Amino acid sequence: MQSWIDFHENKTEEQIFSEVEFIGYDGAKWKAELVDIALQLIYHSIHHRAQMQMLIRQQGMEPDFIDYIGTKYRKIF
Repeated sequence: MQSWIDFHENKTEEQIFSEVEFIGYDGAKWKAELVDIALQLIYHSIHHRAQMQMLIRQQGMEPDFIDYIGTKYRKIF
């Protein structure tokens, strides 16, 4: 997590919205804005988290609360 934070803290807005080249899963060369690659990583992880929760519910169980913020909230009594 820290390396992800460090990566973003060292980028200018111009760099974040610049295009980068990469090799895709199909072996072809692709281009995309860095910001879109970051969003894809986030959205893809959300997709898999939802898949796992659905599978758990299909087994008749209730999945744990797994949102990131759930690890950060602290109830005040």
